[in-house]
Amino acid sequence: MRNYYKQYDEQTLKEAEQEFRMVLEKIRSEKDKGTSPSSSKVQAMAKKWGDIVYSFTGNNQELKKQTENFHAENPDNGLQFGMDAELYKYIQKALD
Repeated sequence: MRNYYKQYDEQTLKEAEQEFRMVLEKIRSEKDKGTSPSSSKVQAMAKKWGDIVYSFTGNNQELKKQTENFHAENPDNGLQFGMDAELYKYIQKALD
């Protein structure tokens, strides 16, 4: 995954991180309000989240799986930008 990050300049990474955080906050807000993950609004935000995440994996499905496993097994790591297991499950339901 590090190789994928290396191909982007610092400004691009910073902008992607800000967008990622904003989308994640909006998804969390909908979850906290009790909005169903099957709502079109949540599904659109979940897709946007996925687009950001997977753009940095080169849409490599094996790397995607490894990343998901890492975050599932290390819920307190600093790379999650506010992601927790509950929110991750909510997003996955929206993407199904």
